[in-house]
Amino acid sequence: MPANKTLSAAACWDSPKRGGPTVLRSGPSWWVSSGVRSLGRFPRWLWENWTSRKVMRGWLGAEDISGGDRKLFRAMDNAGAVWRSQLERDPNHEEALQRLDRLLWRALLEDLYTPPPGGFLPGRRRRTGRPVVLVELPPPGTPGNRAAERFLRSVHEARTASGSPGPLIIAVGQPSQSLLADLGNPEEITFSQAGQHLRRDNTPPVLVPFTEQAMAEPGLTLRKVSPKKYRFSRALPIGITAGLTTLVMVAAGLTVHTILFNSCVGGTGSVADGTQTKPTSFSPDSWFKKAKDKIEEQNKEANKAIANNGSEVRTVVAFVSNPSAENDIRYDGAIPELQGIAMWQKELLDNAVDKSRILLRVEVQETGPRFMNAEGKAKDLVRRLKREIENPPQEDYRKVVGVLGFAQSREETRAALKVLSDAKIPTIGTTATADEMVPETMSSSYRFSVPTNRTEARIMAHFAEKRNIVAISDAGDRCTPARQAIIVESSGDLYSESIAAKFRNEFHGTKRSFALKNKESNFKRNSDATPISTPKKMAEKLCTELKKEPKSVVYWSARTSDFVSVINELDTSPKCNKIENDITILGGNELTNVAQTGRLRDKDRIRLYYSAHRLPGNGLASNQTIDFVDEYKSTWRTAPWAQDSHAAVSYDAFQVLSRAVDESATTHGGVEREYVLGALDKVAFNGATGHVSYESGNAAPTDKTLVLLRQVGQTRKVVLVCGKYDGSKPAEVQGPCAP
Repeated sequence: MPANKTLSAAACWDSPKRGGPTVLRSGPSWWVSSGVRSLGRFPRWLWENWTSRKVMRGWLGAEDISGGDRKLFRAMDNAGAVWRSQLERDPNHEEALQRLDRLLWRALLEDLYTPPPGGFLPGRRRRTGRPVVLVELPPPGTPGNRAAERFLRSVHEARTASGSPGPLIIAVGQPSQSLLADLGNPEEITFSQAGQHLRRDNTPPVLVPFTEQAMAEPGLTLRKVSPKKYRFSRALPIGITAGLTTLVMVAAGLTVHTILFNSCVGGTGSVADGTQTKPTSFSPDSWFKKAKDKIEEQNKEANKAIANNGSEVRTVVAFVSNPSAENDIRYDGAIPELQGIAMWQKELLDNAVDKSRILLRVEVQETGPRFMNAEGKAKDLVRRLKREIENPPQEDYRKVVGVLGFAQSREETRAALKVLSDAKIPTIGTTATADEMVPETMSSSYRFSVPTNRTEARIMAHFAEKRNIVAISDAGDRCTPARQAIIVESSGDLYSESIAAKFRNEFHGTKRSFALKNKESNFKRNSDATPISTPKKMAEKLCTELKKEPKSVVYWSARTSDFVSVINELDTSPKCNKIENDITILGGNELTNVAQTGRLRDKDRIRLYYSAHRLPGNGLASNQTIDFVDEYKSTWRTAPWAQDSHAAVSYDAFQVLSRAVDESATTHGGVEREYVLGALDKVAFNGATGHVSYESGNAAPTDKTLVLLRQVGQTRKVVLVCGKYDGSKPAEVQGPCAP
């Protein structure tokens, strides 16, 4: 905006004599210089008055911001002062931002308006093409969503006042219900029907679902035009390109990763926003028993199928933990793991008429809290299978074809895995991720079901140092990448020390590492982490570090059982009262359980990101994932783990073993363990957690999926997707991960 005009005059000053008056003298030079300046200002004055008449008597004069003023720059100065005052008090003042958006959009529409024919230039040289504006519309609550929806509202409000040719606005993304309401709740139509709106003046918004079926339907047939003979008609903008049409395409399968200025990835809310007022009420013991009982009932159904359908049945052993403390059961992951196993078993039973499928009984073997008895149980199984070779059981269904386990990377599970590997028993892991679970010397009888720590740490570190996740103090909803990582691990824990070490290696900023004393193990002397003895001291140490460097992310690689204890101490520690920013925590898949059971309902200072092994069951997910979530909800109903990826991982892990058993029966005519082992590398399918396929050896599935989620109350927001969901397409075009 131009500066306020001020009247000035040239004057010559005589230096006053001591004690005498100051003398101001004027002469011919003053009049000449004043006239020159006046002539210099005349073109500007003329342009300002011409612009004011053109604009204020046109579109802007009808806007509220004019306030009846006839001077363009004065009206804009007054409006700007009001908006500036509002935005200085609140950078997210929605009304001020909406008015600015509307003003800028109306100005653009006026610039795009077709000038009247005539004048110095022929009409056909005037602007006749129709502009197309593509608007990226991220899901509600994610970075850029508010700005995009605000813009679309401005477009809709200005529709009736726009001249032709009005731009075609294509908004690709996920509109919120409030936006759809403001757009007049457009009815869903096809792409071909939407194309017809191009020929109409000022049409209302239309809604076109962006699905595979919609893309396969015929489009709008256009008359072929020869470029050499084509001549623009002055009626063209008034006819075909007239009006403003807003196409809101609901993009199924489209993931948006946009950083707008310093927008916070996944929004600004804390884990307490919109959550329930108290934790989810349920009995972990009851759910554990219910899952086991479901499997046992289905084992009986499998036995009946032998007599009723002539089905072939075999046995799979599932090694699970069975914690004694309620909170350990709640967060251990054993319950959703058993639920996922039961779901694939039911899938087999529902298709028992298909004689090419081998039905599988599941023998659940509990290994104690934290798998402390896993090695002993594995040895018992090996001895049992040796006896079977010497004295084969009369019932084929009792023959063990493989093992499901383990869900956690611990010294105990690694020792058990070595026992099973030495016996060459086909074993499919579930959510264990430590690369160290499988030494190079181990036989290739084991398969991971998820990406290992090496892959996850690389993706997490790249996300932390490149994306806007750490809140900037006193900056509203602005965030910045992490400059420092405060790494928390559990002492003497294989998973924790493994992924913490790999994250340290991948993160290039400043690093501070602390090991929380684990009740079950001692500190390792060769650890790079500083030992901390209690959750209270850990909370104090975190807040001390956050005070020194506010742009820090807390990378939580410790166990979930310690997480709640430390988070609770953050509320009571005096050192934490000095922290101005929200605390950003980045963690692994274990935090899923604590985030979704209401245990963080009052932690309004915590911004939580964590990894998962499948997408939430919404429009972004694959059909297989959506079907799995629907089936989970109908099977387990009130269970609080509907969005927990442990169930989906165990479901797919069981499916791997099941398909290998079927393959061995087809190829070799038998389901001996050695045949099953050879068939593992032939398994390939699109599962609930993404595409599953293996190369030879003990590596994780090729291009296996990993998802990063942002927890806001009970809502999970997808902020990063890596890996392959459809085996027919390369991972690079589905979910490229960090380099």
